[in-house]
Amino acid sequence: MVKIVKVAETPIEPHGIAERISLVSEEMGAKNFDMFLLTVKPNTPPHTSYHSHKKQENGFFIMRGKAKMIVEGVEYIAGPMTMIFVSPGEKHQVINIGKSNLEIMAIHAPVRDEDIPIQDEAYLRRNV
Repeated sequence: MVKIVKVAETPIEPHGIAERISLVSEEMGAKNFDMFLLTVKPNTPPHTSYHSHKKQENGFFIMRGKAKMIVEGVEYIAGPMTMIFVSPGEKHQVINIGKSNLEIMAIHAPVRDEDIPIQDEAYLRRNV
């Protein structure tokens, strides 16, 4: 079963304060992973809470812009052509720290998992 997705012809969906374009999804028949293009505008709060997933692996490929990725309380700065891998159970959050849109190609495997919000007081004092 071949599916061809043209980004310019794919609907843009709200994803928190960001925008998301689904490229691979359950709706098209994917059973083991999903992939989407995420755009986060500059000067906005984080588009997700600091969270983790029980089973899901996450890959974030920075296409454009500048991201601060917080994983297990450690900050990483990433620019274009950089991949960040987050293992299941690792607390993480992506923040646009650039002056332009942050564009990320995100991959999740498996497709569905529960987000586990983190109430880490030390993290919240430093980053919110």
